[in-house]
Amino acid sequence: MQIKNTIVLLTALLAGSATARLHGHERRSHHEKREVAATATAESTATTTSSGFGGVTSPSGTGDTYCGNVGIPYGSNIIEITEDELDSYNWTVTLDGSFILQEYTAYFWNNCNEEGELAGFFDTTFPLTVTIGVGEKSYVAIDVDSQGAFVTSPTSVGVPRSTTDGIIMGFWGEFNIDTTINDGWSGFDVSALVALDNGKTDYPGLALTGDGQTSYITNSLGSAYNAYSETSEASTGGIGGNVVPGKLALTAYMAYNGQSI
Repeated sequence: MQIKNTIVLLTALLAGSATARLHGHERRSHHEKREVAATATAESTATTTSSGFGGVTSPSGTGDTYCGNVGIPYGSNIIEITEDELDSYNWTVTLDGSFILQEYTAYFWNNCNEEGELAGFFDTTFPLTVTIGVGEKSYVAIDVDSQGAFVTSPTSVGVPRSTTDGIIMGFWGEFNIDTTINDGWSGFDVSALVALDNGKTDYPGLALTGDGQTSYITNSLGSAYNAYSETSEASTGGIGGNVVPGKLALTAYMAYNGQSI
Protein backbone atom coordinates (compact mmCIF):
# COMPACT_ATOMS: atom_id res chain seq x y z
CA MET A 1 0.00 0.00 0.00
CA GLN A 2 1.07 3.48 -0.60
CA ILE A 3 0.11 4.56 2.80
CA LYS A 4 2.95 4.96 5.23
CA ASN A 5 3.23 2.39 7.92
CA THR A 6 2.01 3.76 11.17
CA ILE A 7 0.82 1.07 13.29
CA VAL A 8 1.26 -2.43 12.88
CA LEU A 9 4.20 -1.91 15.08
CA LEU A 10 4.57 -5.48 15.32
CA THR A 11 7.37 -7.73 16.06
CA ALA A 12 10.67 -7.32 14.49
CA LEU A 13 9.67 -7.73 10.94
CA LEU A 14 6.15 -7.03 10.80
CA ALA A 15 5.38 -3.68 11.89
CA GLY A 16 4.12 -2.24 8.86
CA SER A 17 2.59 -4.55 6.46
CA ALA A 18 -0.41 -2.77 5.03
CA THR A 19 -2.33 -1.78 8.01
CA ALA A 20 -0.64 1.37 8.71
CA ARG A 21 1.01 3.09 5.93
CA LEU A 22 0.47 6.77 6.19
CA HIS A 23 2.89 9.16 4.54
CA GLY A 24 6.11 7.39 4.00
CA HIS A 25 5.89 3.80 4.91
CA GLU A 26 8.31 2.90 7.60
CA ARG A 27 8.41 -0.40 9.35
CA ARG A 28 8.99 -0.78 13.04
CA SER A 29 9.60 -3.74 15.24
CA HIS A 30 7.12 -4.31 18.03
CA HIS A 31 7.80 -7.10 20.37
CA GLU A 32 6.17 -5.01 23.06
CA LYS A 33 2.83 -3.32 23.35
CA ARG A 34 3.05 0.44 22.92
CA GLU A 35 0.79 3.21 24.11
CA VAL A 36 -0.28 6.12 21.97
CA ALA A 37 -0.05 9.67 23.21
CA ALA A 38 -3.72 9.70 24.13
CA THR A 39 -6.17 6.89 24.64
CA ALA A 40 -7.78 6.13 21.31
CA THR A 41 -11.30 6.03 22.67
CA ALA A 42 -11.04 9.13 24.78
CA GLU A 43 -12.77 11.45 22.35
CA SER A 44 -15.76 11.04 20.09
CA THR A 45 -17.20 12.90 17.18
CA ALA A 46 -20.54 12.45 18.97
CA THR A 47 -22.04 11.18 15.76
CA THR A 48 -22.82 7.80 14.33
CA THR A 49 -22.01 6.52 10.89
CA SER A 50 -24.03 4.10 8.80
CA SER A 51 -26.61 1.99 10.58
CA GLY A 52 -25.05 -0.56 12.90
CA PHE A 53 -21.80 1.24 13.69
CA GLY A 54 -21.17 2.91 17.01
CA GLY A 55 -19.62 6.31 17.58
CA VAL A 56 -16.39 7.37 15.88
CA THR A 57 -13.30 7.96 18.00
CA SER A 58 -11.10 10.95 17.27
CA PRO A 59 -7.64 10.09 15.91
CA SER A 60 -4.67 10.33 18.22
CA GLY A 61 -0.94 10.19 17.68
CA THR A 62 1.03 10.74 14.50
CA GLY A 63 3.28 8.63 12.33
CA ASP A 64 4.13 5.40 14.09
CA THR A 65 1.74 6.17 16.93
CA TYR A 66 -1.29 7.09 14.82
CA CYS A 67 -4.51 5.51 15.98
CA GLY A 68 -7.72 6.11 14.09
CA ASN A 69 -11.29 5.03 14.73
CA VAL A 70 -11.84 2.04 17.02
CA GLY A 71 -15.54 2.64 17.65
CA ILE A 72 -17.59 3.68 20.68
CA PRO A 73 -18.13 1.27 22.29
CA TYR A 74 -14.81 -0.31 21.39
CA GLY A 75 -14.97 -2.55 18.33
CA SER A 76 -18.24 -1.17 16.98
CA ASN A 77 -16.37 0.07 13.89
CA ILE A 78 -16.33 -3.50 12.51
CA ILE A 79 -19.71 -5.21 12.14
CA GLU A 80 -21.29 -8.17 10.42
CA ILE A 81 -23.91 -7.36 7.79
CA THR A 82 -26.06 -9.24 5.29
CA GLU A 83 -25.55 -9.58 1.57
CA ASP A 84 -28.52 -7.31 0.95
CA GLU A 85 -26.80 -4.56 2.96
CA LEU A 86 -23.48 -4.57 1.07
CA ASP A 87 -24.30 -1.62 -1.14
CA SER A 88 -25.35 0.45 1.87
CA TYR A 89 -21.81 0.59 3.27
CA ASN A 90 -18.73 2.27 1.86
CA TRP A 91 -16.12 -0.27 2.99
CA THR A 92 -16.88 -3.98 3.09
CA VAL A 93 -15.24 -7.40 3.17
CA THR A 94 -16.93 -10.46 1.69
CA LEU A 95 -15.57 -13.65 3.27
CA ASP A 96 -15.79 -16.28 0.54
CA GLY A 97 -15.83 -19.95 1.55
CA SER A 98 -15.60 -21.38 -1.97
CA PHE A 99 -12.28 -23.13 -1.28
CA ILE A 100 -12.65 -24.27 2.33
CA LEU A 101 -13.36 -27.90 3.24
CA GLN A 102 -14.67 -27.25 6.75
CA GLU A 103 -16.19 -24.36 8.66
CA TYR A 104 -13.85 -21.39 9.15
CA THR A 105 -13.89 -18.47 11.54
CA ALA A 106 -12.55 -15.00 10.75
CA TYR A 107 -11.17 -12.97 13.67
CA PHE A 108 -11.07 -9.18 13.20
CA TRP A 109 -9.11 -6.74 15.35
CA ASN A 110 -8.18 -3.06 15.47
CA ASN A 111 -4.52 -2.12 15.55
CA CYS A 112 -5.19 -0.20 18.77
CA ASN A 113 -6.68 -2.19 21.61
CA GLU A 114 -9.29 -1.02 24.08
CA GLU A 115 -6.63 0.37 26.42
CA GLY A 116 -5.26 2.63 23.70
CA GLU A 117 -2.16 0.52 23.11
CA LEU A 118 -0.97 -0.32 19.61
CA ALA A 119 -1.36 -3.98 20.42
CA GLY A 120 -4.70 -5.20 19.09
CA PHE A 121 -2.90 -8.16 17.51
CA PHE A 122 -2.32 -9.59 21.01
CA ASP A 123 -5.98 -9.43 22.06
CA THR A 124 -7.83 -12.51 23.26
CA THR A 125 -11.27 -11.02 22.58
CA PHE A 126 -12.13 -9.46 19.26
CA PRO A 127 -14.33 -6.67 17.92
CA LEU A 128 -15.83 -9.25 15.57
CA THR A 129 -15.69 -12.97 14.87
CA VAL A 130 -17.56 -14.41 11.90
CA THR A 131 -18.11 -18.04 10.92
CA ILE A 132 -18.19 -19.14 7.29
CA GLY A 133 -19.59 -22.48 6.15
CA VAL A 134 -18.26 -24.57 3.28
CA GLY A 135 -19.20 -22.86 0.02
CA GLU A 136 -20.91 -20.01 1.85
CA LYS A 137 -20.18 -16.31 2.28
CA SER A 138 -20.30 -13.89 5.18
CA TYR A 139 -20.17 -10.11 5.05
CA VAL A 140 -18.45 -7.44 7.12
CA ALA A 141 -18.59 -3.64 7.07
CA ILE A 142 -15.77 -1.41 8.35
CA ASP A 143 -16.23 2.19 9.43
CA VAL A 144 -14.32 5.31 8.44
CA ASP A 145 -10.64 5.75 9.46
CA SER A 146 -10.25 2.18 10.74
CA GLN A 147 -6.92 0.34 10.77
CA GLY A 148 -6.74 -3.34 11.58
CA ALA A 149 -6.55 -6.86 10.26
CA PHE A 150 -8.12 -10.29 10.37
CA VAL A 151 -7.00 -13.88 10.22
CA THR A 152 -9.02 -16.91 9.12
CA SER A 153 -8.68 -20.41 10.51
CA PRO A 154 -10.71 -23.63 10.70
CA THR A 155 -13.18 -23.17 13.54
CA SER A 156 -11.98 -26.45 15.05
CA VAL A 157 -8.43 -25.04 15.26
CA GLY A 158 -9.20 -21.63 16.73
CA VAL A 159 -7.00 -18.54 16.72
CA PRO A 160 -3.42 -19.26 15.63
CA ARG A 161 -1.06 -17.75 18.19
CA SER A 162 2.59 -17.62 19.07
CA THR A 163 3.38 -19.70 22.12
CA THR A 164 6.11 -17.20 22.97
CA ASP A 165 4.31 -13.87 23.28
CA GLY A 166 0.72 -14.62 22.29
CA ILE A 167 0.69 -12.56 19.11
CA ILE A 168 -1.84 -13.67 16.49
CA MET A 169 -0.19 -15.82 13.83
CA GLY A 170 -1.36 -17.04 10.42
CA PHE A 171 -1.58 -14.96 7.25
CA TRP A 172 -3.14 -11.60 8.03
CA GLY A 173 -5.58 -9.74 5.83
CA GLU A 174 -4.66 -6.14 6.64
CA PHE A 175 -6.75 -3.05 5.97
CA ASN A 176 -6.33 0.67 6.34
CA ILE A 177 -9.68 2.30 5.60
CA ASP A 178 -10.25 5.90 4.55
CA THR A 179 -7.34 7.15 6.64
CA THR A 180 -7.81 10.69 7.87
CA ILE A 181 -4.13 11.68 7.76
CA ASN A 182 -3.75 10.12 4.32
CA ASP A 183 -6.47 12.22 2.72
CA GLY A 184 -8.96 9.37 2.65
CA TRP A 185 -6.88 6.79 0.80
CA SER A 186 -7.39 3.12 1.70
CA GLY A 187 -5.11 0.12 1.42
CA PHE A 188 -5.02 -3.63 1.94
CA ASP A 189 -2.64 -6.57 1.74
CA VAL A 190 -1.99 -10.13 2.86
CA SER A 191 0.98 -10.52 5.19
CA ALA A 192 3.02 -13.47 6.45
CA LEU A 193 5.53 -11.33 8.34
CA VAL A 194 4.41 -12.41 11.81
CA ALA A 195 4.40 -16.06 10.77
CA LEU A 196 7.87 -15.71 9.28
CA ASP A 197 9.12 -13.92 12.36
CA ASN A 198 8.00 -16.90 14.42
CA GLY A 199 9.32 -19.52 12.00
CA LYS A 200 5.95 -21.12 11.24
CA THR A 201 4.15 -20.81 7.91
CA ASP A 202 1.91 -23.87 7.80
CA TYR A 203 -1.31 -21.88 7.56
CA PRO A 204 -4.26 -21.72 5.15
CA GLY A 205 -3.78 -19.38 2.23
CA LEU A 206 -5.60 -16.07 1.87
CA ALA A 207 -6.35 -13.85 -1.11
CA LEU A 208 -7.71 -10.31 -0.92
CA THR A 209 -9.14 -8.59 -3.98
CA GLY A 210 -10.67 -5.18 -4.46
CA ASP A 211 -10.65 -2.20 -6.82
CA GLY A 212 -9.12 -4.41 -9.53
CA GLN A 213 -6.13 -5.23 -7.30
CA THR A 214 -5.11 -8.51 -5.69
CA SER A 215 -2.83 -9.60 -2.85
CA TYR A 216 -2.44 -13.27 -1.95
CA ILE A 217 -0.43 -15.94 -0.19
CA THR A 218 -1.24 -19.57 -0.93
CA ASN A 219 -1.45 -22.45 1.53
CA SER A 220 1.71 -22.89 3.63
CA LEU A 221 3.33 -19.93 1.85
CA GLY A 222 3.67 -21.94 -1.34
CA SER A 223 3.55 -18.80 -3.47
CA ALA A 224 2.61 -15.16 -3.14
CA TYR A 225 1.69 -12.13 -5.19
CA ASN A 226 1.72 -8.47 -4.17
CA ALA A 227 1.91 -9.57 -0.52
CA TYR A 228 4.33 -9.45 2.40
CA SER A 229 5.80 -12.93 2.01
CA GLU A 230 9.51 -12.47 2.74
CA THR A 231 11.28 -11.02 5.74
CA SER A 232 13.27 -8.76 3.43
CA GLU A 233 10.02 -6.95 2.55
CA ALA A 234 9.42 -5.80 6.11
CA SER A 235 10.65 -2.30 5.28
CA THR A 236 9.22 -2.15 1.76
CA GLY A 237 6.32 0.15 0.92
CA GLY A 238 3.82 -0.05 -1.90
CA ILE A 239 2.95 -3.73 -1.54
CA GLY A 240 -0.74 -4.62 -1.65
CA GLY A 241 -3.70 -2.60 -2.85
CA ASN A 242 -3.68 1.20 -2.89
CA VAL A 243 -7.11 2.74 -3.32
CA VAL A 244 -8.13 6.34 -3.94
CA PRO A 245 -10.76 7.88 -1.64
CA GLY A 246 -14.18 6.36 -2.08
CA LYS A 247 -15.98 3.07 -1.63
CA LEU A 248 -14.03 -0.19 -1.43
CA ALA A 249 -15.52 -3.68 -1.60
CA LEU A 250 -12.96 -6.34 -0.70
CA THR A 251 -13.35 -10.09 -1.13
CA ALA A 252 -11.32 -12.50 1.01
CA TYR A 253 -10.85 -16.04 -0.29
CA MET A 254 -9.95 -18.42 2.52
CA ALA A 255 -7.75 -21.50 2.07
CA TYR A 256 -6.60 -19.94 -1.18
CA ASN A 257 -4.17 -22.08 -3.16
CA GLY A 258 -3.92 -20.53 -6.60
CA GLN A 259 -7.48 -21.08 -7.81
CA SER A 260 -9.00 -18.73 -10.36
CA ILE A 261 -10.68 -15.79 -8.64
